[in-house]
Amino acid sequence: PIFEAYSNTCDGVIEIGAGGSMIIGDSISGSGANMTLMKGSRLILNEGSKLHIGSNSSFHLESNAIVELNGGLVIIHPGGQLHQDANSQLIVHGHGSVKLVGTQANWLSRGDLLLTEADTLLVGGEEGIGAGTWNWSGNQVYTYLGPNSLLDINPDQSNGCDIILPYNSGHLIQGGGHIRLHSTNIHLSESCNFQIETTNQFEDCFLSGTGHTSVVSCFGRSNWNGGGLEHIRLDAFAPGIASFKASGFSALDLWLETNGAGVQLNEIEFLSSHANLNHLAENSW
Repeated sequence: PIFEAYSNTCDGVIEIGAGGSMIIGDSISGSGANMTLMKGSRLILNEGSKLHIGSNSSFHLESNAIVELNGGLVIIHPGGQLHQDANSQLIVHGHGSVKLVGTQANWLSRGDLLLTEADTLLVGGEEGIGAGTWNWSGNQVYTYLGPNSLLDINPDQSNGCDIILPYNSGHLIQGGGHIRLHSTNIHLSESCNFQIETTNQFEDCFLSGTGHTSVVSCFGRSNWNGGGLEHIRLDAFAPGIASFKASGFSALDLWLETNGAGVQLNEIEFLSSHANLNHLAENSW
């Protein structure tokens, strides 16, 4: 049987001290456990502390539940899941990490990710084992990256990380921070929208959709290098100098729509694609 546990329903707080650990399930024996952080509850992971989510186990944040990473680390083991309901929050103060160990590790996010100011969150796998899947599910997935904050996805680059947007899902990223993705595969289903309003950097990433209702929109300064795009629509709003720079990627059935003088395209291979480049500056490409 799977062991079930719940936080206090009266605004309970669970705090893991520096260097401590909270373990859900048993990854060695495979025994499962489910922990639910109920509405109004909060889990605080302080410097060097760890939340382990084992095989066949889950850690579930209900609406208005909060996990704070104050230098802490969430480790999702193969077969484990971190599950965020809509309006739940994962908040980073200073720095934190979410490690998706192996391809069967899963972070299902329907809620919010908040980096307030000059914070860093690393999301990736483990050397030699690979990385799991980050699911952005539903139309309320939201990320705020405060000034000088960094969301760094798959920073080791050796582990292929997968991000999935199911049907009719969306993810909005706002703020004065930066998102950086390395060797990440992003799969967009029909009627999906990934909207980035912060500065962003894609290094050797592969984005695939089901057609031109799979949409990626870039409003912040963007830098895309390598990788590929298939069966999606990419909208880039580039009013300033070098607002949207892209080089060395391949495009198959891509609908590219840019607006502004700050577009720079170099060594792009377009196959069965459409490019509508509006208000370009002279010699932009």
